[in-house]
Order: sequence, then structure tokens, then C-alpha cells
Amino acid sequence: MQRSKWKTLAFTFGLSALALTLPGLALADWPGYTVYPINGFGSNPTQAFAVNAFSQIAGMAQPGSNTQIFAGLFGGAGYTSQVSYVPIGWKSVEFNGINDSIYMVGQANISGHPTAIGCQYSGNIVNMTGDLPYTFFSQALGVNNSGIAVGTYNQEGGKGSVTHTFRWSSISNSRTADWANVMAGGINELGTITATNLIPTNYYHLAELAFIPANGAPTVKTAPGDYMYIYPSGISTFGGVTAIGQTYTQIENNSGSHMEGYAYNLAADQWQVLDGPNSPYYETHAVGVDVWGTRIAGSTVDSNGIQSATVWEYKNGQWVATYVSDLFPIDSNWKYIMATGINTYGAISGWGQHYENGQWIERGFVATPKAQFKMVLPEGPIFGGLAVNPTVRANGQNPFNVNLNLSTSSPLIHMPRQIQMPGFTTAAQFEMDTRGVDAVTTANVTVRFGGLDYTQPVTIRPAILGSLAIRQNGDEGGAMGAVTLRGTAGPSGATVALTSSDPSVVVPATVTIEGGNATANFRISVGRRATSGKVVTITASYCDGSVSQQFTIK
Repeated sequence: MQRSKWKTLAFTFGLSALALTLPGLALADWPGYTVYPINGFGSNPTQAFAVNAFSQIAGMAQPGSNTQIFAGLFGGAGYTSQVSYVPIGWKSVEFNGINDSIYMVGQANISGHPTAIGCQYSGNIVNMTGDLPYTFFSQALGVNNSGIAVGTYNQEGGKGSVTHTFRWSSISNSRTADWANVMAGGINELGTITATNLIPTNYYHLAELAFIPANGAPTVKTAPGDYMYIYPSGISTFGGVTAIGQTYTQIENNSGSHMEGYAYNLAADQWQVLDGPNSPYYETHAVGVDVWGTRIAGSTVDSNGIQSATVWEYKNGQWVATYVSDLFPIDSNWKYIMATGINTYGAISGWGQHYENGQWIERGFVATPKAQFKMVLPEGPIFGGLAVNPTVRANGQNPFNVNLNLSTSSPLIHMPRQIQMPGFTTAAQFEMDTRGVDAVTTANVTVRFGGLDYTQPVTIRPAILGSLAIRQNGDEGGAMGAVTLRGTAGPSGATVALTSSDPSVVVPATVTIEGGNATANFRISVGRRATSGKVVTITASYCDGSVSQQFTIK
């Protein structure tokens, strides 16, 4: 069925509006990226399923012959994969969610059953549904930064199997709420869960998306009539709250499939189908969404059955699709298949095929923006001995406070070891003290965020002459002078030349400012032949600069 008939079918059902993506009206705005492969156990396959704000990855690593080991926290962007052990009888461990405190959730095969699990980094894995009888399947699907996770399980009862959605507290290691006949898809930072309502409440029994708030009763939203089933997979926190996932429709697309990704904005009550890049009507999958509800990670399957990692950005009222391979440097050793997550700064997790040792291996990846953070120095030169206030800027906002580590190997710079960028901001300022230098010197300052370093060279210049002050000696007839640098003298000191416009007023030929100091005093002597009331100019010269000051002979 052609795309034009999609709109007709939606209108026929007439129960909700379906917004169509129109090609060519907007261009996505993505940064440049650096791609890091996710290694696990030797050359065994890995997959990356989630990424937190620090570009730490949760996922799955095939352990080879030893099924008692697993790697749930991965590296890639400055981290090393962490190898852990599971209890006897557990295997096939994978993690689908990770928060900024490195609490991970997912599932493990326990005694032949997929089972929801949670794990704090370097802690023990906890079975979330171990106390439930007759449960043959469970899975944890996501966790927010408050440590609240969401999961789903099937339980046999007197009337057959019933699907439940549950909340899980990583603090108390316990389930805190439970709903029957809803299947979870994700949780946001406010604790709102998105889920499929398995027993629709509308008259026509159309698919319904359930929203379960942290407090209060769940609400449901009826999907367009084209949506036969919906499978939510994520939910944003801000920007009107956008739920994403897959929908099975009545219309066959150009991939020979009935599956399309969708995005639903709760505030606007707007459903949108996710097209592939350049708007071909292909099968698409929406897997992860950022907290702002503006970027989605997933994949596209074209008419040849080729699956490609894809991202979408909300621009001018539409979702604009871009192949992940178009964002990254050209690399013939990569085939990017699925994008699985996107964090607050635009870092992307996913997996694909990577050519290694003569063969294609399934390999997870994380791609981080090349300029995720940068340090902006104040305008103008930096003179040694002065304090300046640089600013660290991020290319995106985080809704939470973020700690940034600062370091330098140069003894010429002193600064705090850590600064905080407040939530919902993109900049943090700090004070940086410098020491005097004899010659132009470059020192590096490194901003570290998670496993990534961003280094900024700082050019420190020798101090320049700042001022000359003269103070009369009262009845003695002479005066005292003081030369002051803008900055401090380098280790060798600074020798300042002095001159007087009147030979009867005598100053030393030079005065030396000791290293590390900014000021030196000198005496001005008035001879007997000096003319009372005459104005005399004293000049101090250093390097290419000079300053003058006048005083009147008494």
C-alpha cells in the first residue's frame, strides 16, 4: 500500500490524528563523533544496549565457554570492560539500562528462565522476581538516576498467564508497585513509566499506550486506528514527554513489513510515524530517546532487508532521520546495524558488524561528540601571576548537576580539582591562578568527564609593566617610587629601567623586581640645584612598555 493511503486509513478510523513526516523541510543538526568499539572477552561478540551521561555502556558480551563470567559495564570511551562472575546456574547476562550512578538493570537466564536483575557496579546481582511463584519470564527494562527501575514479568494464574509491570527500588532492593495487564517499555527521570495497556478501554479495542506516573493513577492514550499493536521502548522526561517504540500496522511498507517506529508527544497529543532517511517508507525501529524528547536512536530496514543504525532529531515539527554511518568517520571496517541509546550530550550507543582478524564480528560501540566539552579562556593575553576565570562549556544540557575534574601537569597553574556544572546549564566557571614566567610558556589544562579528557592549551606570558607610583617624602624634599607589574616576575626577576626628566632629580638606573613578586620600591633624590615648584617626569621602562609619573619639587 502506498504512503498516500496511510493518511486515508487513519482518517477512516477517525479516532486520533496521525501526523505525517514531510520530506525536505528540515535538516538534522548533529555534532562530529569519535567511535569507540566495545570489547568484551577476546574476540567474542559484544552488544551495547544503553549509555549514561558519562558515556558508560551497559550491554552484553558473549563469554565463550565460561558462562559464569559476564561483562555488564563496558568501556569504549575511556573505560575498560569490567569482568564479573554470576552464581552457578546463571548465564546469558545482559543489561538493558544504566544510570549515572552505574546501577544496571537487565536480565539473566536463571534455571532456564529469563529473569529480571539489577546490579550496582562492583556489587552483587539481585534477582528482582525471585520471590514470585509461577513466574517463567521477567525482564528489567530501564532505570532512572533516582535508582528507580521498571520491569515486566509473566505469571501463571488460575485464568492463565498474566503480564505485570513493576517498579523496583535499587535502594531497598525491592519491588515497590505492581500493575497487571500492562507491559512496560521504559521509565523517565520523573518516575513515569510508559507501557502497553493489554486490555484496551476504548470502544473499538484499539491499541493503547499507558502512562504510569510516580504518584497517582495511570492514564491511557488511544493510538491511531492503523496501530494494531504498540511496543513502547522508551520515554523522555522533558519537552512534553515523548514515548517511543514500535507499532505493528495494517499497512505493508516498502520493506515488506508491517512494523514502524513511532513517537508520541503527550503534551501535544501527537502521534508520528518515524520514516527512514530521506523519507523512504521503510520498516523502522525506535529503541532509545534522550531526556529532552528531541533525539531518538534505533534502526531502519530497507527494501533489500538491510538493517542500518539510524537516529532521528525533532526539527521544525518533524522527526528527521539520519543513518548513523553518515555521522561517523568513514570506516570500511564497520557496518552499523542498531543504535540503542542516546544520552543528554548526544553520545550514541549501539552495535554492528566490525571486521577483525579477517572476519566480521558483532561488536558494540559508543560514539561520543568530539567537542562534548571545551574550555573557553577570557579574551586577551594571560600574564603570569594573575588569576583568570575560564569557563567550561558543554555542547548540551544535563538536567542534573555534573562534576567535572580538572588537572594540569604544569606547576605554573593552580586551580580546583573539581568543579560542578549545575543542572539545566551548559557552562561552569572557575578561578585559575598562574605563576610568573620569564618567557612565553604553554601549559595544558585537562577537563575530565567520565572516561573522556578534553585538553586546552593555556599560553602564559611574562608580566608587563603595569604602573608607576610616586609618594613625596614630606619635608625631606625627595620621594619614594614604586613600579608594579601586571602579573608577577618570573623566576629570574624583572629589571626595570628608570629615568628622570631633570638631572637634579636623581633615580637609580634600574630597579629589580624579585621573582614571584609584582612590586619594587626605589628612592628619588632631589639635588641642591633643583628648582622648587618644578614639575619633573619619572619614567619606568620594561621590555616594550613604559609608564611615567610626575611630581613637583618642593
